[in-house]
Amino acid sequence: KAFYADEKTINFVRPGLDLKIVAGVVNPDGSMAVRVKITDPMGVPLDRLGVFTPGPVNMSVVAAYIPQDGKHYISYTTRQQTSPITRVTATQAAADSGGSWVDNGNGEYTYTLRTRAPANHDRQATHTFGVYSSRNLTAFDLGTNYASAVFNFVPAGGEVTQVRDVVKTATCNACHVTVSAHGGSRRGMEVCVLCHTPQTTDPDTGNTVDMTVMTHKIHMGKEQTNHKGGKSYQSIGNQKKKREN
Repeated sequence: KAFYADEKTINFVRPGLDLKIVAGVVNPDGSMAVRVKITDPMGVPLDRLGVFTPGPVNMSVVAAYIPQDGKHYISYTTRQQTSPITRVTATQAAADSGGSWVDNGNGEYTYTLRTRAPANHDRQATHTFGVYSSRNLTAFDLGTNYASAVFNFVPAGGEVTQVRDVVKTATCNACHVTVSAHGGSRRGMEVCVLCHTPQTTDPDTGNTVDMTVMTHKIHMGKEQTNHKGGKSYQSIGNQKKKREN
């Protein structure tokens, strides 16, 4: 629709969304904050609330770390998800909720998370903030734009040497064009692996939705020996959208 919009609308609205994480911090007391900048594709700063520029921008923040002796992320930001089918409650990695935003001006915002890192968190470990966002332009009949970003750092300072970069987004995009999930707002493997960790289970089926297992089950499930016998891999959890193989 944006392609066919008239010139005046494009000049005013300019569809699209660019998101950049400028900085992140995990303080010794466990408090966490992330600084982000949002612009349109031409670099014009956007108003998060959509008052001074077209379209409100919704942003969600995930915070996770990689143990120095581990390979997978462990998310600080989690939720309790209860299945209406099994009545089982599972802990799942998810976005933070209940934090606060501060407008720094020029399209830059600081989000202070409600979630706090434990007092004994490892300040030498790689920490990552992930932000996924959507810009709602449906009032202009131009749909919704999405963007995601991640920021790796070591709270104690120093260079990041440990990352989880097993499958690159470009590899997924070779088939999926733009790899995305949950309505399109989560984009890129770098964001996906922050929540799809071994700690996250689908309470409806009891199956893990760890990225390693889930990806292989969905893409190569029928080739795996444990698939023989007819039992399929299923996950229902997020928004009750069923996936199986």
